[in-house]
Amino acid sequence: MLGTLFSSEEKYGPRLTMSLCHCSSEDGDHPARALRHQVQNSTGWQSDKGCVYPQELGFAFEGEVELHFIRVLSHERKIASRIEVFIAEATKEEIENGMIKPYHSSNFRRLGYVCFVTTADNAFGARELKTINIRQKCVYVKLLISRPYSSDYNLFHQVGIVALTSHGTIRRTYQGAPTRRICLIGETVEVPLDEMLPPRLGNPQSVQPQDDIGLEIDQVTARRIAEIVLLKERAVAAEDYDLANALKSCLLSLERVGKNSII
Repeated sequence: MLGTLFSSEEKYGPRLTMSLCHCSSEDGDHPARALRHQVQNSTGWQSDKGCVYPQELGFAFEGEVELHFIRVLSHERKIASRIEVFIAEATKEEIENGMIKPYHSSNFRRLGYVCFVTTADNAFGARELKTINIRQKCVYVKLLISRPYSSDYNLFHQVGIVALTSHGTIRRTYQGAPTRRICLIGETVEVPLDEMLPPRLGNPQSVQPQDDIGLEIDQVTARRIAEIVLLKERAVAAEDYDLANALKSCLLSLERVGKNSII
């Protein structure tokens, strides 16, 4: 158990040690292991481009815990329409033997789901932080992540989670580690979740070229251009020049539209 790291988290109780043990897919630039870090410039995990939904993230604890809350910080643009929450409890046999089943062999019970605001309602690109009230004993948690809202900013229909925390108390530990751990969630923590702002909100200097563009075109188009510039840079880095050229043409069209909209 990690304890309470920030005053803003005190009402949720101490953080639990939680490991990622399953991931349906990941983007090469935003792998699941990125959930290890909760720092100012974290971008977290994103699903693979064109993936099949729902996506699944699975988490394991040190043993049986009394899980009070899970807090989920969504990506600012790659927003899941909803996330379903499941838990697996320790069976009587597992408690007696002191050994729990692997994640993939456990029986999960659905608790419910949470919804996130649409991309259209999130015009300023803020990251939504959901606090999910659990109040259950469990050894594993499963999140089923539904497809994202349709958005011009999300060309490859991905979902993204920047960071997570779990809060509660440990009840008992078990011998052995039957489930493979991908990474420890929040291994490096520098800021609370509510201070993990998107790059353009937390550090305006990081998009200075787009600030110059924004003087000549409307702000909505400037934000869209900033997103496409980033995609184009990644396409070039991956030597996907067909995509890079297509995005370049899209940028030129957006600049023309943006300038015309303020005349």
